Amino acid sequence: MSHVFGYLCSDDSLTHAVMTDFKGQLNPIDPQRNNGLGIGWLQQGRTLVRKHPTRPDSTDDLLDLLSDIPTRAMVAHIQRATSGHIAAADLQPFRYRNWVYAQHGAFAGDPARIQEFTDSLIADLPDHLRRNLQGQTAADVIFHVLLTHLTEQDAFNMQLTPTRHATILARALQTLQEKTLAHHLDPLTPLLNVAITERQLFATRIGAPLYYRLYEGIQEPGEKPLFAGHRTHPIEHPRFRAVIVTNQVSPTTEDSPWIEIPDNHILWVESGWQIKTAPIAQLAG
Repeated sequence: MSHVFGYLCSDDSLTHAVMTDFKGQLNPIDPQRNNGLGIGWLQQGRTLVRKHPTRPDSTDDLLDLLSDIPTRAMVAHIQRATSGHIAAADLQPFRYRNWVYAQHGAFAGDPARIQEFTDSLIADLPDHLRRNLQGQTAADVIFHVLLTHLTEQDAFNMQLTPTRHATILARALQTLQEKTLAHHLDPLTPLLNVAITERQLFATRIGAPLYYRLYEGIQEPGEKPLFAGHRTHPIEHPRFRAVIVTNQVSPTTEDSPWIEIPDNHILWVESGWQIKTAPIAQLAG
């Protein structure tokens, strides 16, 4: 299973403290297999993507990379190659204007029908979005289907609330699921996705587990001792807020900080760092 990771915070100067705390919690990566890594983030209103077709070797390697990115919103994806290496163009995440997107899952069923369905989805895209496609991977095509729905609701010319964005995404996924079944393909499950835009984060769970964690405050290690016997104290940042979403943790205790997103639900972060979830079908209306 691929690793899907989303992050939103109130202060990017403290991301290193979050990633340090996070180490040891992600499920391990098999270093014997070829793993491709992609990271996408927002910086000064622009989306940036960095792709490594032969990295990382461990989850600590991933978190070290994320620690150094100066952003308040990012998405990362680790894809396992079935054979050889993964082409950089096929690596997630994908971006368009101020959106970045990654997912786990793909179309399933008869290969000929999958190709026919994929071709029909691409044909229905607006010209400007069709030109933005990097390939025909399921994630790339599904992202552009979601972008089509956002375009139809004028989301790129208006400042929409997180709830409004979540509603549009839920309707897009509901419509896509209906079209998938109409083409006699298997239901879209599992389908886990994470999307970010300007200081907003969204995640959808269909099938396989997906988890989130809310940070309300963070502790940063104090300065290094200046001399023997010198004691320093950690620095508290009680106003700091952050949300992490990933499919690659395994909560084992009742008091675990990780919360499982209910199946067939979409999650979004409201103002005031309120975590909201709702059934996709309900939100889609």
